[in-house]
Amino acid sequence: MTRLVATLAILVAGVCTTAMNWRFSYQLGTSAWDSYTWAIFSVALDVTKWLMLPFAALAWRDHKFRSIAAFTIWLVVTIYSFTAAVGFAALNRETAVKRKRISTRRCSSCDRARAGNRRLVAPTPLRNSRKNSARGTL
Repeated sequence: MTRLVATLAILVAGVCTTAMNWRFSYQLGTSAWDSYTWAIFSVALDVTKWLMLPFAALAWRDHKFRSIAAFTIWLVVTIYSFTAAVGFAALNRETAVKRKRISTRRCSSCDRARAGNRRLVAPTPLRNSRKNSARGTL
């Protein structure tokens, strides 16, 4: 049962990181073609990241040079993946900050407009309900 949960966790993490790298790389393109090219390249690197380390471990006994090469490729691809994750987080944060600034500007301009309207309209005096109710009028 523990082995099944560990395998499932690794697969879920792999799918999530692949989806995140797809989205980040897709945003790098300036045209649709560039976006798909970057995204497919990123997914290919992510699949390579998934496969290289187990292959390096399997090849260690008989083919040490190939195993070292596979580990080196895995290391480079993993560094790319972490860089993409940081870039994805930075883009998300930047987008959230921009939306917050736009919302703040809208609210402040609405507040200024409301404040300007209040100056134009003379305030109506509040009626004291006790005095009016004693007279019989409201």
